[in-house]
Amino acid sequence: MMKSLKLDKRGMDYFIENSNNLQHESPHQYEKVRINDDGIIFILYNSGSLVYEDNHKTRKFMKRHLKDISNDNISESHRQNNHNNKAKKISKKNNKNGQYSRNRKHRGYAKEKNINPEDNPTSHQKEDRYYTSQTNPHKKRYPTNREKDNHHENEYDFNNNDISLSDYDFTIGSDETGKGEWFGPLVVCAVATSKSENLTLRYIGVKDSKELTKKQIEEVYKRIEKLNIKKELIVLKPFSYNKLYSKFKDEGKNLNHMLAYLHTTAIKRLLENIDSTDTLIIIDKFDAEKVNQYMNARANMIQIENGERFIPVAASSIIAKYHYEKVLNELEERYNIRLNKKTKIKDIDKQILDKVAKTHFKNVAKYAYQ
Repeated sequence: MMKSLKLDKRGMDYFIENSNNLQHESPHQYEKVRINDDGIIFILYNSGSLVYEDNHKTRKFMKRHLKDISNDNISESHRQNNHNNKAKKISKKNNKNGQYSRNRKHRGYAKEKNINPEDNPTSHQKEDRYYTSQTNPHKKRYPTNREKDNHHENEYDFNNNDISLSDYDFTIGSDETGKGEWFGPLVVCAVATSKSENLTLRYIGVKDSKELTKKQIEEVYKRIEKLNIKKELIVLKPFSYNKLYSKFKDEGKNLNHMLAYLHTTAIKRLLENIDSTDTLIIIDKFDAEKVNQYMNARANMIQIENGERFIPVAASSIIAKYHYEKVLNELEERYNIRLNKKTKIKDIDKQILDKVAKTHFKNVAKYAYQ
């Protein structure tokens, strides 16, 4: 897992001086120092961002040789990791109890009946130490673990864990929707947000789209559009998707190559329109090696699992899901057919199959090419 610290000029000089004994590699564009020494991995960017692999060897080196810049951050990192582990356990328990579903049946949306449309916590709201019971308004109860987690998340504003978005002039987040769906388009979206825009996005209700219903996604999307933030959107309808997939396949490449190409294309377009080199790129991790292959510029980039916990990635996901549903509805109207999990492939006319479905899926290909 990659983590990040923000260093000033003095901290950068201190790091360079105390890491001279490690094995260095040639730095890429925007990088000042790149180190890969038997599992100890550091990348120091010109902007002052120090990205490192959070493993035992790296932490041990930082405690021994970089204690002046890392002690506070490492202890905070461990506290955050403990919090994250607790949150994951609670999330799994709540998921089993039906608080929200991530089944493909719902295309990654929350169940409508379990979400309060008016529930839109912001970084400016504060929760009391204890709460009034709904069954007995005079009886006080202490917050549940889930409520404590939500409160803790709000306290960190639009930053998350070890990466502080407020340290950068701009943050680019990218995500995609439709990758695993037989029907409909593939939508890739990347947004570039400033510090103030990150605050505003959180205030208007931007969060992990899996916790939002379709109706809520539409509402939040409309609020995002009013902000006129910088974004790049790539929508591949099934016919175009199938042609591009075939092109990559003919070159001996797979779906992850295509996704990496689309993500980095959107990100590069945004970078051209940003008048700042102090930019952090966050990608919801799916194949780091292939993304690096297409991202020749090697900007200040982090690929991390569960990227939607960061506001820019969450905003990209919401925009992508909105456009996925929009195009899916257009296809249904145009070809007078329902496109959902109940639709059987064999019930679709073969003449329109490649225009409504992704034909590389085995069940689709079996029918399309028999």
